[in-house]
Amino acid sequence: MTASSEAMVPGYCGPHLLTVFSLLILFECIVSLKLLELRVPAHVALGTRAALACRWALGPADVLYSVKWYKDGKEFFRHVPRDHEPRRKFPLPGVDVEQWDPSGSSLVLSPAASGTAGRYRCEVSGERPLFPTVSGHADMDVVVLSTNGPVISGLRSTYRLGEDVKVNCTSGKSRPPNKLTWYINGEPAPTTALLKAKHQVFEDQLETTTLELSFKISEHHLKGNEIKVKCLATLASLYWRSIEESASLEREPVSHDQDQSPWQHINTEDRIKMCDIDNNLCDQNLYEIKELPMKSHCPFNDKKADENELSVGLIKSAKRTGQLSLCNRGLGTVPENVWKIDELVLDETKEVDFSRSDNNQWWNAEPLKTLDLSSNAIKVISANVKFLQHIVNLKLHDNAITSLPPEFGELKSLMSLSISHNKLTALPMEFYKLTDLRWLSISHNTLAKIAPDFGDLVMLNFLDLSHNKLTMLPPGMGYLVRLVELNLSHNELTELPPDIVNLRDLKKFNISNNSLKKLPPLGELRKMEILDANHNDIEELPDFYGCTAMKELYLANNFIKEITEEFCDQMQHLSVLNIRDNKVEVLPENISLLQTLKRLDLTNNNLNKLPRNLGLLSQLQSINMEGNKLSFVRQDVIRGGTERMMKFLRDRITEEVVAETRFTPDEWPDKYTLKKSQALVVAGRELTHVPEHVFSTAAEAEVHIVDFSKNKLTTIPNGIVRVCETLSQLMLSSNNLSSIPSEINCCRHLQYLDLGKNNLDTLPQELGELNNLRELVISNNKFTKIPRCVYDLENLEILLAAENKIDEINVSSDALAKLKKLAVLDLANNNIVTVPPELGNFTHLRTLELMGNCFRQPRHAILAKGTASLLSYLRDRIPTN
Repeated sequence: MTASSEAMVPGYCGPHLLTVFSLLILFECIVSLKLLELRVPAHVALGTRAALACRWALGPADVLYSVKWYKDGKEFFRHVPRDHEPRRKFPLPGVDVEQWDPSGSSLVLSPAASGTAGRYRCEVSGERPLFPTVSGHADMDVVVLSTNGPVISGLRSTYRLGEDVKVNCTSGKSRPPNKLTWYINGEPAPTTALLKAKHQVFEDQLETTTLELSFKISEHHLKGNEIKVKCLATLASLYWRSIEESASLEREPVSHDQDQSPWQHINTEDRIKMCDIDNNLCDQNLYEIKELPMKSHCPFNDKKADENELSVGLIKSAKRTGQLSLCNRGLGTVPENVWKIDELVLDETKEVDFSRSDNNQWWNAEPLKTLDLSSNAIKVISANVKFLQHIVNLKLHDNAITSLPPEFGELKSLMSLSISHNKLTALPMEFYKLTDLRWLSISHNTLAKIAPDFGDLVMLNFLDLSHNKLTMLPPGMGYLVRLVELNLSHNELTELPPDIVNLRDLKKFNISNNSLKKLPPLGELRKMEILDANHNDIEELPDFYGCTAMKELYLANNFIKEITEEFCDQMQHLSVLNIRDNKVEVLPENISLLQTLKRLDLTNNNLNKLPRNLGLLSQLQSINMEGNKLSFVRQDVIRGGTERMMKFLRDRITEEVVAETRFTPDEWPDKYTLKKSQALVVAGRELTHVPEHVFSTAAEAEVHIVDFSKNKLTTIPNGIVRVCETLSQLMLSSNNLSSIPSEINCCRHLQYLDLGKNNLDTLPQELGELNNLRELVISNNKFTKIPRCVYDLENLEILLAAENKIDEINVSSDALAKLKKLAVLDLANNNIVTVPPELGNFTHLRTLELMGNCFRQPRHAILAKGTASLLSYLRDRIPTN
């Protein structure tokens, strides 16, 4: 009855209109948030950076709630603007977020690893009652790019009309394999001239591609005197490399009845595969090998093709420059003429015209000093290597060499030798006669031992023996006193010889990935700057007394239980300490002595407490504590980054020192107390002055922190100059200061200065000379403008100036714009009338507080959205010319 009466009312639509209106609201709510774009690179090279971007549009009434990033369904990054900790990273193998936009819309992953590949999803949510959510996904693959290639093989120097051309192009190793494309005289080769591409997979799962080009020389090719073939290797849009070779053309037709070897067009790599040690043919189905007549010897034992790689042009160039490169040529043997190149006489020497001014004549020839035979498939080095009497630099890396001839020891001029990535199992005794060697790399071989005579190579500056199978080092290693860099990583060493400490010029020492249980005292290595002992079985720190130059120390993945006080005494110039994945249970109180420390990694240890003095490490830029048993530190603080952790530790220092130091008004902390805490904390004692002897004692204790807050000081005590050399933090808040003396500039190491809750209305210009100051607090004072000296603090990161009478924000080039490192700016509760739109260009600001001022724009709703939204709002209002 009610329904029928409603229907009789003119113009009344009843619940139907209400339903439609509700649906429209719901529809508007659903469609107002839109995902405009998701950018995920389809391919990214291993070890490089991957940039991800997600762009969305909010409706007029929408407020962003969160942006979340996922890989293969697992969240690794979250941005929630209203959270106390707006941005969070979650550990995920292969996903290392290096950089991010303040809005969470773009990320940079670096370095890309194999585990970085996968499906990435960006999810954006609004804060409406229905929390509208949009998302998009895209796949990314991590590729390994070729470091060399492509290589053309099988092309002869001359062809005739009607003759067959059969050449191969082989790409460098990559994953996935490269795509190859052939060109003939600049035109794409017809598909009829291409055979099916072949792929070879290696132990490291990388692949090469080989594509054969086969065609007959016709009149079409005889437009010039030569024919050019080019091979192009590509991999997605990341890799694009080509090689072009040419051959001469003769118009005389080829005689079809001439006896041609069916092997002549097979490339070098296939030759090596087909001719094994026993000179038997391998069944590769290449050019109908099965149908070839069997011979008692491999048809390539004459090394004819390899000999042809040493062209007349290369010989001329070598004689002119003293350098010869045959790298990446697919050589199975070294052309014999290489060994005798200094004695070779070309045809041009038979007729000499002394009227020519050409400097490239035989009498100006340079002896061969540099020879590059790397990246081939060479197995044997001939005894004729002894003829290279002038050779200085020899590159034999990336081959298949199994041994060196005794004659190798006759290369008396050799100074640099690279023979890494081969199959050496031993070195001949004659090798140790190369006493002029300065640079030697024998890494990535299978050496099980080296002779004591290794110590005869006394001129060595650089030695790389990594990635072998060494179980011990000979005693003679101590004679290599000129070594500056020594790499013994990835072996099977269980101990180091005692005379290793004789290497007094050593600066870089890598012994990672071995089975070392103990390190000898290393104090004699006074010049050592970097020690890498990761991935061993070390149980305790060695004695570093004397290692005054040590800057970086890597001891991750060992069994170390303790960092000793002696260690902190000895390593006062250390900048990097990585001791993650150990068994460390406690840190010493004097860890604050490591004042130059910038990176400290204590991840995955057994720490259950931290020394309060850890907060005194004023230079620390990165600290990692995850994976410990720190029950007194909240997880959000541990994961909140270095800045948050250090603030927590600094606050704890003040609380604990005040709690422990309960002096009567006439008592002052003694030298022992000051030395232990490295802090002079006399807060909350209603002091009007501080006696000189207090500063003298503090100077002897080399304190880093002085806290006179919550007293009745009217000026900074003069004695502060006594501790200026070590002072890094000075707290003077909640006093009656009306001025700051110009002598404050003597505190040149000061990084934190708190002048809040005083009666200050100006600061001396000399304060601008504190070049190391990173945080300045001037809140709750009487400033009407930000003092000019503040703009000279170019390393300032945090400026807290709330609760003053500041009436303007000066963003000019000689004011705030000079503070390029400023990340936090608090100007809340002042008298600011206008906010300059140019402030939006200060994208380095992570936190900007402007609440409680006099301006009407931006509105409170804009301020509440957070710093990123506020800066974007201001940028949109910058007037354009």
